[in-house]
Formats: sequence, structure tokens, C-alpha cells
Amino acid sequence: MRLPSRLYWETRYVLAPRWDVPMPEALRAVLAEESARCSGGSALDLGCGAGQVALYLARRGLRVTAVDVSSLALLRARVRARRAGVRVRLARVDALERPLSAPGPHALVVDVGLFHGLAPGQRATYAGHMLQWLGRESTLVLMGLRPGADRRVAGIRDGDLDRFLPELRVHSSTEVSGMGLPTVLYVLRRD
Repeated sequence: MRLPSRLYWETRYVLAPRWDVPMPEALRAVLAEESARCSGGSALDLGCGAGQVALYLARRGLRVTAVDVSSLALLRARVRARRAGVRVRLARVDALERPLSAPGPHALVVDVGLFHGLAPGQRATYAGHMLQWLGRESTLVLMGLRPGADRRVAGIRDGDLDRFLPELRVHSSTEVSGMGLPTVLYVLRRD
């Protein structure tokens, strides 16, 4: 299973995608705790979509870089940031094709819905980049669907994290309610 093409993501953002919904309370609580933990540090939002997470982190004082493959998603994020009066560095990047222009390290990296759709080979590339993006004592917040929740994505099994991100320790794992599909939220730390 591979993530769809850039064209697919552009067409998904012509209309409001089904995932552009209010942030789940579990994610909001984790982001509040982690942003306080790395106060004033830098954050990277992978697959930022319309920018909900990036804006939330910027409002909490972090220097945020947010990337997505869709220029329409980034346009929505740019409009939201302007309306909110916050500064977020936005970049159209396929995080799997090349390292980011600001590779890190970042105190906080957030992935809401990218890892869960990656094929094993893509996950290995992602893991290699992750080690560049995270510094010592950094945190990865990872949220995605469980296997079988959506036939179009592989989902996240607990063993996937040990297999692809062995350098990170799972600090917490929470089943997220209110998403309509079985969703899990992980906080991983690089010690």
C-alpha cells in the first residue's frame, strides 16, 4: 500500500476533506503538554493539511514549520494563519522524497495521518528522516488509524513503532474517541 499521488491530495482539498474536523480533545491535551515541555522550541508538522495543529502550536509559542504535499491544503493553512495572526513557516514538500530544507532537530514533531498510510518501504524512509528531524530528548506525537479502519491505509499496529522507530520509546498510547474510525494517539520520545 502506498500513499496516493500529489494529484490525489490536490483533488481531496478542492472540497473540504472528511478529516478537516475539530481537533480531538485527546490530541489537544497532548499537544498542550508537549508544547509546554518544549516551550519556545521548534516544531515540525508533517502532512499538516489545512494547518490546525501548526496553528495550535504557533499560538502556544513554538516556531513551527508545517509541510504538506498539497498546495491547496497549504493555501488553507496560510489563510487560517493570517486570520489567527500567527506565524507558521509553510512548505510544499513530500516528506518522503527528500529531506526538508530545515531538517532539524526539532523539539517536537507531529504526524497526524501520514505514517498510518505508508507502505513498509516508505516507513523505512520516514524513519530515516525522523532521526534527522528529532533531536535528543525530542518528542514525536503520532496519530493515525488502526489497521482495518479504512481499506485505503495500512493503519498503525503497536509493533510497527518498534519495528520502524526503534530509537524512540513509547511514552503513551491512547485510543482516540469521536473520530468515527478506530484511531490511536502515540507520544514517543527520543532519549
